[in-house]
Amino acid sequence: MLVRFTFPILLFASSFLIIFSPANQKAPGALFRLGSEQILDTKVEHLGPTFSSELRLNERSTIRLKLPQKLLAFEDEVAQKIFHAHQSLEAMLGEFAIKDLSVELVSEHEFYEDRKFPRWVNALYVNGQISIPVHIGMNTSELFASVQHEYAHAAIREASAGNCPVWMDEGIAQILEANHHPEISMELEVNFLQGVPLPFNDLRESFTRLETERLPVAYAQSFFAAKHILKHHPRHALQKYFQILKAEGDSAAAYQKAFGEPLQKLENQVWLQREAIREHPVMRF
Repeated sequence: MLVRFTFPILLFASSFLIIFSPANQKAPGALFRLGSEQILDTKVEHLGPTFSSELRLNERSTIRLKLPQKLLAFEDEVAQKIFHAHQSLEAMLGEFAIKDLSVELVSEHEFYEDRKFPRWVNALYVNGQISIPVHIGMNTSELFASVQHEYAHAAIREASAGNCPVWMDEGIAQILEANHHPEISMELEVNFLQGVPLPFNDLRESFTRLETERLPVAYAQSFFAAKHILKHHPRHALQKYFQILKAEGDSAAAYQKAFGEPLQKLENQVWLQREAIREHPVMRF
């Protein structure tokens, strides 16, 4: 799930393969181009009939794209961002297979009014489907950020058999964004430095359990914890962590086995680094 406290970003493209697309027509009417961004210029309750296509990421992973007619102009770019995110995540987590996953773009009206999702949710991954509402003024950077963020959640679920703690899940999803847009990191740093740190035990399960005012620091703390792991541990240790999570399910035990230290040490290190930066602002995470 994507709750936006950061700046939107743009991922760069790689090659990809569309296996099948029933619609070649790119319908006008709802979108116009402004420089490198594409923006929904009028409120639209219904974006036309939905068209499906299959995107093969590799021999193990195929997903289904579902776009309404008035958003078909985005099909190739959405596919590129997913392909790029998949490559980045496999390099980070090790190989995994994505099966039975759909990615759909829908109107705001359908997402919030028809499906009754809360207004603070900007995108959602649930039950094998990523759903992203497209709103007036939404640019391609924001759209692609939502696509790759939610795809990271789907990939992490597969890589860990659904056993990954939320702080690691959200941390990695945000790292993908920040790798290509450094102001996201700066925004998260401000949120973490200004907020009150949370015990990692409070960040294992869904952040919807937290009070609203604690959400910015929860996402920021997750980001810097995952970033600390990638900086101070070899990549194979993170891959081992996900292998153990998938096989055994106990996230605290998996952390100890993979990184050779208790989770409490990570918590202490992140909090100490936060205090050091508060005292010496020239330092950075």
